[in-house]
Amino acid sequence: MAEGSEGAEGTTATEGKATEEGKGEGSEAPDHAAEVKRLTEALANERKRQEKAEKELADLRKLAMTEQERAVAEAKAEGKAEAIQTLARKLLEAEVRAQAAGKLADPADAARLLDLDDFLGDDGTYDAKAIGRALDELVVAKPYLAAGHTNGSGSAAKPPQGARDGGKQSEADDFIRGMVKGR
Repeated sequence: MAEGSEGAEGTTATEGKATEEGKGEGSEAPDHAAEVKRLTEALANERKRQEKAEKELADLRKLAMTEQERAVAEAKAEGKAEAIQTLARKLLEAEVRAQAAGKLADPADAARLLDLDDFLGDDGTYDAKAIGRALDELVVAKPYLAAGHTNGSGSAAKPPQGARDGGKQSEADDFIRGMVKGR
């Protein structure tokens, strides 16, 4: 039976535990804070030992690898890093477009006009607040890009529509239409 429990005399394990913890009559409370500190330090030391052992194991595995195995491992690591950077870049572009949606008339302009490398860290993370600040600065520097920008007459600015040169088609338009019809 557990220490402090005496099944034959009528006390239970729970009562015995309460007595051990100082909740019973006449016993002193143990110093829990000191015990927690001691165990925390012991855990930290064990983690350090484990990390050191894992590093040594990794080093030994590298030594045991053939040149070809090392080359394959390095290629895998490089490929993984490249894939992470590619995906991080796409995620960053999506974040920039999402934040620009309420600020710019064409959110895609933000991805083209901002240097996205300024926001992307080596580990694939980015600073969303810095993106917001950069978009605000872009709107101040180029107000004609802003969502709801007016063209001076009070109406929203719109890009030119239709054919240019007074409605005349360009030679390139004629060529393209001729190619399409000729199929």
